[in-house]
Amino acid sequence: MCGDKSESDLFPLREGDYGKGYKEHLLEQYKLCVEMADKISERRATANAFFLSANALLLSGLGVVSNDYVHITFSMPLTMVGVSLAGILLCFVWILLVRSYRQLNSAKFAAICAMEARLPAAPYETEWKKLRGQNESREYRPLTSVELVIPAIFIILYVLLPILTVIMRTDPI
Repeated sequence: MCGDKSESDLFPLREGDYGKGYKEHLLEQYKLCVEMADKISERRATANAFFLSANALLLSGLGVVSNDYVHITFSMPLTMVGVSLAGILLCFVWILLVRSYRQLNSAKFAAICAMEARLPAAPYETEWKKLRGQNESREYRPLTSVELVIPAIFIILYVLLPILTVIMRTDPI
């Protein structure tokens, strides 16, 4: 995430060309970038909570309906397939959103790390260097890879539930 510093894009003016207050303004901009990155992480968590709740509600509804399937006509499997397809679509949107947040966070932290190169301390750069080293030993898993497992599990459930309902409903010969 850090380390891809585009100095000319981030710092179009050198300190000498900027004038008075360069370091103070840099520090204020750094604080703002860190705050914005934190807010993006909060929005990301809220979005994940929404999609988790929506999928849990949809699957619960499918479970209740499939439990009553014994007493319902042949159109029930078609309804379940339709609801499952809607759930799968919801999961794909979730996956796209998680990937978008990952890209946005990557760009924000690249800018933060580049700014740290001109500040007395570089906590984010140091953190990412340590995490990258752990990533090679498989101890660290980026949040995005963990986040993407959840919608994948929901997709599997949406595929399996209608199939299992039909299989379990089929009367033995």
